[in-house]
Amino acid sequence: MLLRWFHSACALAGQVFTSDREPRGVFLRDVETGEFRQLTDHGHNPIWLHDGRRLLFWSDAKLFLLDSETGASHELLSIERSISLF
Repeated sequence: MLLRWFHSACALAGQVFTSDREPRGVFLRDVETGEFRQLTDHGHNPIWLHDGRRLLFWSDAKLFLLDSETGASHELLSIERSISLF
């Protein structure tokens, strides 16, 4: 299992990968308590927005906006798989 973490003032947002490098979703870790909470069952590369509540993350060539308090997410952008960004 591999981890990647990004932080806000009170929580770390990250992704967990299986041993074969498949993302298992977006997770939060409370900085004070150390508790983990899974926000999604898909996605990777979460990035905090400046409000400290919402995150952006990628899943299946789509960009999502995620509310870390409610767990609600919605798609913002979809990119054709034949287009390479990097």
